[in-house]
Amino acid sequence: MNVRLKNRIGLVMSSSLMICLTSAYAAAQEDGNWYVKPALGVSLVSDTNANTSNVDALVSPALAGTWDIETDSGFYAGIGLGYEYKSGVRTELYWEYRTNDSSTTTSDGNQTFDGNLASSIFYINAYYPLYRQQNWLIHIGAGLGWVQEIDLDLERDSLESSFSGDNEFAYQLIAQTEYQITSNIRLAGDLRWIDVSSPSLKGEENALGEVDNIDYNPLSIGLNLQYRF
Repeated sequence: MNVRLKNRIGLVMSSSLMICLTSAYAAAQEDGNWYVKPALGVSLVSDTNANTSNVDALVSPALAGTWDIETDSGFYAGIGLGYEYKSGVRTELYWEYRTNDSSTTTSDGNQTFDGNLASSIFYINAYYPLYRQQNWLIHIGAGLGWVQEIDLDLERDSLESSFSGDNEFAYQLIAQTEYQITSNIRLAGDLRWIDVSSPSLKGEENALGEVDNIDYNPLSIGLNLQYRF
């Protein structure tokens, strides 16, 4: 994907976010509730392979080909601003950062680097109320995202190199169970599956070349606390 097209995608996503917020604000003048929600949880990312080209980082000699990336469980933190309509349907602007420790092995299998695989993604989410019983509520939802950054770090002997990509599309599917504590405060647990299709990461800090075709499909298990105003 060329730079001009990526910039256009970023512009379209930014415009969509503004339209979403403007529409929610207009609806708020009639009936409904704004809410803000901090979120925290566990990030699970499957092990993956990556194709590399012209790579020169901490790897010596430079080794292109297929790298194996193994990931440990990590964490994510996020913040959301949303609006719930009288019908119970919600729209939301949401940002999250996640990181998972990683171990990357080069194509010859002889060099392994510790590091981490991390991302920063903005989403427009929508939720539909599926079931309600007294103070309990179940939602299903989906979201379209814009990747601010995906970053793969390699570390050895206190030295670090980094490969980074941005301006990719992402989407997520959401299942959420929520409990109303007071009229203004709700606690929710959610399960989310996220997909970023084959991001391309380019060398930046102490690194040259490109890392492509990473399968980045985090699974999230977390909690969020909603405050309504």
